[in-house]
Amino acid sequence: MNLHPNTKHGHSTAGKVSPTYSSWQRMKDRCLNPKHVAYSRYGGAGVQVCERWLSFPNFLADMGDRPQGSSLGRIGDVGNYEPGNCEWQTDKEQAKRGEAQNKAKLTEEQVLCIRALHTPFRNGLVHPHNIAADLGMDPSTVYRIVQRKIWAHI
Repeated sequence: MNLHPNTKHGHSTAGKVSPTYSSWQRMKDRCLNPKHVAYSRYGGAGVQVCERWLSFPNFLADMGDRPQGSSLGRIGDVGNYEPGNCEWQTDKEQAKRGEAQNKAKLTEEQVLCIRALHTPFRNGLVHPHNIAADLGMDPSTVYRIVQRKIWAHI
């Protein structure tokens, strides 16, 4: 990798940060920045970044470069961001874990409420992205609930 010489972290090319650096920065933002959109589900919910990983070189030494088509994920989506509890996961792996976690957290009443908010018989249909944002969940999960691909039994 031809690194840009003027960057402090030394992990950029032609002035653009690497995918690995970007993942590291987003991890810190989710956990440490109260103004970040996902802070309430990470830092606000007690998820922390270990002290060692506050330094990018340490993070890089522990995790290595991010493989193409992957993102940083905690094993089982539990615990803190720290060595031994994180891995590079494909989008498909992350979506599957997130869907299972969202399904486990929902009650039948919440599922019925999601469907009621999105029903075309209501005056002023609520978009699944807005429902997902309000509930702090992935929009694809809301779409699957509305389409009865998950929670079909109710």
